[in-house]
Amino acid sequence: LIGGSLIIAMLVPRDAAAQATEQVLYSFCSQTDCTDGGNPVGGLVTDAAGNFYGTTENGGTTASAVCHREYSTSGCGTVFKLNPNPADPSGTGWTETVLYSFCQQPDCADGASPSSGLIADSAGNLYGTTRSGGGTGCNGSGCGTVFELSPDPADPSGTGWSETVLYSFCSETNCADGSDPQASLSMDAAGNLYGTTPYGGIGGGSYTGNGVVFELTPDPSGAAWTETVLYSFCSLADCADGAGPGGVIVDAAGSLYGTTWSGGLVSASHPDGSGVVFELTPDPAGTGWIETVLYSFCSQSRCADGAWP
Repeated sequence: LIGGSLIIAMLVPRDAAAQATEQVLYSFCSQTDCTDGGNPVGGLVTDAAGNFYGTTENGGTTASAVCHREYSTSGCGTVFKLNPNPADPSGTGWTETVLYSFCQQPDCADGASPSSGLIADSAGNLYGTTRSGGGTGCNGSGCGTVFELSPDPADPSGTGWSETVLYSFCSETNCADGSDPQASLSMDAAGNLYGTTPYGGIGGGSYTGNGVVFELTPDPSGAAWTETVLYSFCSLADCADGAGPGGVIVDAAGSLYGTTWSGGLVSASHPDGSGVVFELTPDPAGTGWIETVLYSFCSQSRCADGAWP
């Protein structure tokens, strides 16, 4: 399936005569060969001017065969911008612009198939992940990247953007640094990036590890970034600490919070666990990070408390 739509749903009070209405801002794959992108699966980020930025997992200007698509579809993914037409008082006139099409470099060194949303810094740079690309590992399709998109200040049209890969995963033996990132990033006040990978880490192999939480730290010039694994999941027996993390958020004290889709409490009906909510805090001694499971799902009868976040 290729395509997808970007929508905004406006809700009205219950006692109003009108029902809730939906407005389609853009339908993807409106251009030949889906050069405008297809299958947006991540969230959106907005700027002060009201423009939206997001990613599509497929589509773009690069042929699908180049990015080793595992199913028949078009393109290797895009980063796009949607901006409203200020001359249209109805609010229905929006313009989509592809800021970047992935897999423009040999072996998709620039990344392929972004499946998460973006974050933005105060300068308007965008940061995200791709679940493949970045080299020839992971069965030839690459093990994923963290990337930055920066606008060209000399381009008044706003369409000139440059992409920089900040990190390519599975750069360490047995993918100890993580593999296949599929969640959005978080940034702290110092400009460090935090994220997760659902695979890699301890246990070895791109698809046999249980995921990591990582930090990317820029050097003073911002030209190079260093990746540090803060935690590898399934470090405890029966993966009581969780396995397969989603994204993380960071609080003002620098602690990280997130969920895993498996691990945690093990039972006969859920031998792999049903997931956890976890917290990561810096060790006061400065020697590492401490993981605490705040909750293990399926702790109640028939999983009334939920399962597999």
